[in-house]
Amino acid sequence: NDTFHCPPTFDVGNVTFHNWKKVDAGKLNFVQAFTQSCNTWFYQCGLKIKAQPIIDWAHRLGLGRRTGIPLKAEAKGNIPDDTYMLRVQHRRILPGDIANMSIGQGDILITPLQAAQEMAIIAAGGIFHQTRLVKQIQSPDNKVIAAYPDRLRANLNMDPNVLTTLREAMVDVTEDAQGTAHRAQAPGI
Repeated sequence: NDTFHCPPTFDVGNVTFHNWKKVDAGKLNFVQAFTQSCNTWFYQCGLKIKAQPIIDWAHRLGLGRRTGIPLKAEAKGNIPDDTYMLRVQHRRILPGDIANMSIGQGDILITPLQAAQEMAIIAAGGIFHQTRLVKQIQSPDNKVIAAYPDRLRANLNMDPNVLTTLREAMVDVTEDAQGTAHRAQAPGI
């Protein structure tokens, strides 16, 4: 329920972080900020909650980890933590890193498959099903050669109010006139 101002720039220490919009969007709540993709709102939110909750939820949603599908070349991506930052950047996570993490940038790397998996978890109400490429393989005469049954990996126990708000924001990205993907709106969908 927090609101933050959505200015065109936001200073973190001596670094100025920018919003993609060049104008002040005013004070926004989460749904409005998500709909409009207000980077400066998320910088403030991320700095308020700190790095660890962002890291923890990213991992719970399967980011920074292989999905478990049978592809040897599948990348695991990266969700930076202090161990990673010390190894690669020779320092701990700083406020500027948190600002970047808040919008999925900086040292964060996720694969398209991880993004799809994350959206599937949200669509399933916080239920994390094992990601799979196919449900089953059949012969030309319809005999099942191999089956890959649904397997529950985790129940994230997401707050129903949070899920409702998140889904509202995701829909508004295309349905609201100020949504960053409003041109992709498909009537009836």
